[in-house]
Amino acid sequence: MSKTVAYIRTSTDKQYIKNQRHEILKYENHEGMHIGEFICPNLCPKFSKLELTDD
Repeated sequence: MSKTVAYIRTSTDKQYIKNQRHEILKYENHEGMHIGEFICPNLCPKFSKLELTDD
C-alpha cells in the first residue's frame, strides 16, 4: 500500500507552514485522499515531521 506524504516548505517570511498545511488538507478532503505524513524541512530536523492533528 502506498503512502502519501505532503512536503511543506516556505521560502519567504510571508509564507506560513500552518496555512500551507490547511490548503493541503482541503485538497486531501476534496480528492478523497489520505496524507500519512507532513514533512517540513524548514523546521529543526528534530521536529521536521508534523503531527497529523488538527488545531
